[in-house]
Amino acid sequence: MLPRAFRADRKLLELVFSKEGRARYPSRRAAHRLLQLTVIKYPSHPKTAFIISSSVVKHAVDRNRIKRRARAVVSKLRKALPPEHLFLFQFNKYATAASFLEIESAILHLLRPYLLPLTS
Repeated sequence: MLPRAFRADRKLLELVFSKEGRARYPSRRAAHRLLQLTVIKYPSHPKTAFIISSSVVKHAVDRNRIKRRARAVVSKLRKALPPEHLFLFQFNKYATAASFLEIESAILHLLRPYLLPLTS
């Protein structure tokens, strides 16, 4: 489980996606077969949000499984995420058939430009 400081809440997402928020916080998008990553410049700890629409994946069990797998990957990378960014992961219907390794490689592929080098 990600610590509370690293999770985006509903208020933050509403602010960022409002008309005013889109003008104030610049964003960049990257896509993969399984998901789309939106990176928004936001002044705080690195925050993450995982979104899977119920119209895309019908069963809550499947939506929760995908989110659990994605959170496990991001929690390992938590220290390498740069501050002042909001990472928004939006999954599509192909993620339901994906294994943990496929989700992990997709997230790593999309986050590679943003990861900080880890020092021992």
